[in-house]
Amino acid sequence: KKFLFTEFGAAAHYAVCLRLTDGSPVVRLGEGIATALSPDGRWALSIVTEPRPHLVLLPTGPGEARSLDPGSIHTLDWAVWTPDGRGIVLSGYETGHAMRCYVLDATGGTPRPITPEGTSLYFPSSPISPDGQLLVAKSVDGRPTLFPMSGGAAQAMANLSTDDWPIRWSTDGRFLYVQHEGGKIPAPVERIEVATGKLELWKTIAPADASGASNLACIRLSDDGASYAYSYVRLLRVLYLVGDSK
Repeated sequence: KKFLFTEFGAAAHYAVCLRLTDGSPVVRLGEGIATALSPDGRWALSIVTEPRPHLVLLPTGPGEARSLDPGSIHTLDWAVWTPDGRGIVLSGYETGHAMRCYVLDATGGTPRPITPEGTSLYFPSSPISPDGQLLVAKSVDGRPTLFPMSGGAAQAMANLSTDDWPIRWSTDGRFLYVQHEGGKIPAPVERIEVATGKLELWKTIAPADASGASNLACIRLSDDGASYAYSYVRLLRVLYLVGDSK
């Protein structure tokens, strides 16, 4: 029914915006880079970079914005809600450490590392399994890899490569939807069965008018997979014929 997005530009700076799919006017929620709506739809999660990187919870209805301090993490890469809405998973840097993923209580506290150094979240994505047990993140080798949220050995995903970009889990946790070769148009979206590694084409996405279109990315799927949204760049040129006026 609604989607969250970032508006950016010289005038808007970075603004977190919400819009209903019925075409009603955009609602500007606040500053920052929009990352995700909470599972109950009451909060929008935003990354704000000034005066130092931190997380902000912006209400989608009545209420006051709340800031979350990421502690010793000085650079935030991306952040998402846990499926139960009680926590936030983020990736970023601490001084003296490589990027890794952390979990932070939605009410505040100290972020806790949950992946080894050299790992990061894919963005934008919904990387946590519906039961909250597994996180799909980019491993040191650049491939999608499963990490237990509670810690433990990582699990490589057969048939996925560095060209695959996870989008989200299916609601039953059986499948992961992935964009293959990000940016190309048409954009193939595949579905991998997590238990077996079986990979199949789910849908090919492209703008109705592909003239000048490139870099199709940021594919987002609704829970039931019936609706999707995406971003792309369109560059148009004008050709002129120059001739002798005589």
